[in-house]
Amino acid sequence: MDAAASVGNVTLNAGIPCQISYVQAKMRCRVVCDLVRNIPMLSGTDPESVLHFFLRAQEVYDLNLDLNLVGDLEFLALLVGRTSGRVAQILGLHLGTSSKWGVVDSELSSTFLPPRIREEFLSKYVLWRFQSPTEELTEFIMSVVATARFLSYNGLLGVITY
Repeated sequence: MDAAASVGNVTLNAGIPCQISYVQAKMRCRVVCDLVRNIPMLSGTDPESVLHFFLRAQEVYDLNLDLNLVGDLEFLALLVGRTSGRVAQILGLHLGTSSKWGVVDSELSSTFLPPRIREEFLSKYVLWRFQSPTEELTEFIMSVVATARFLSYNGLLGVITY
């Protein structure tokens, strides 16, 4: 690979440094774009909508992180297009400060999901959520664990090893 085709240095999951080409970077971005495009638009600040939006965004981010596709700033830039209003303002502010996804996720969670709402969601989606007859067991468990993690509920996460 010649230097002209090189975009940047990346470290693979195994810790092996490599260079990616422009085409590879573009393909990686396209994969994440498609995944983010499947996240429903967030047009308001209804706590239920915010929860579902960020659970889906976290799912895409985790996959992105596992596959080492794009950086946090690129991911945030893609999410801005799926939001509006106050959420888009906060995402845009963090884009300008080069924040990591964890920082943004925490701020949005604390801003739009106050403690009373968190407790309600913990009860509804973690503690008293039952598996539906058509839902696969793994899908059910992953949903409960993802919600518990997002709502920062550590009681359940200490019991479940994943």
